[in-house]
Amino acid sequence: MKDTMYNKYYEKLISMVMMMNNHAKEKDLLRNHTNYGSVSTLSQILRDMGHEVDACVYGDGDYLISAKIIVDGETKINFED
Repeated sequence: MKDTMYNKYYEKLISMVMMMNNHAKEKDLLRNHTNYGSVSTLSQILRDMGHEVDACVYGDGDYLISAKIIVDGETKINFED
């Protein structure tokens, strides 16, 4: 993968979504919501760079979980598989 700003932000988005989902499984509400803030911010940065981004976040009780990440109309990672 090329070392571009898009790739750096995209990789960080993947990492933050994985951490958000893991903290939901561990029932760590504060970290789960903190990671959601990072997911939201990184998604907006990628949108500002001209990409369509959807982290597909839903609530499971108090916890936030991402089912998949869609970038530019293509499902990049499906966490429900």
